[in-house]
Amino acid sequence: MDARATRTLLLVLLAVLGGPHGACAACRWLQRYHVLSAACVRSLGDMVRAGRLYLLQFRSFFKYYFFIYLMFYEEKVEFLYESSCQILHLFRTNQKAASGMWNNTELNNFLEVLYRQSSSLKECVYVSMMKVKRYFKKLMAHIQSKNAWELMRKVVKDHLLTLDLLVKLMLNGN
Repeated sequence: MDARATRTLLLVLLAVLGGPHGACAACRWLQRYHVLSAACVRSLGDMVRAGRLYLLQFRSFFKYYFFIYLMFYEEKVEFLYESSCQILHLFRTNQKAASGMWNNTELNNFLEVLYRQSSSLKECVYVSMMKVKRYFKKLMAHIQSKNAWELMRKVVKDHLLTLDLLVKLMLNGN
């Protein structure tokens, strides 16, 4: 096991075994969300192999995040859960196509950490959000080439960073 894989595994264990520092209205697990989120973002950055980075234009979903900040706490948790599930589904459904481009160890680490994150959030969620499902369904339709996969990696990384900000705001009472 290399140093990155060991570090990721330790972060996951810390997130699973470490206790929360405070209570949340919907789910105490959110206190550890940032640890798993950081591991996912790091794995996404590490999985890229040497080569050209293709920057493609894709219609941004991030304008939707403005409305998420105005939602109730429980709705924000639902959004976190649904986004994590859809990102996991996006990568798992097309894992063979992506594995030829990226470091397989980092791709597997990313999928494992994201699975734990979505499984933990599932305990906090009552209803799925259809807008998020439709958005990721559109993303799935665009995955046909290596260029598209590089775009997906970038878009997913941006989503994970924005979701991390949302959790920080939720924990601060916003």
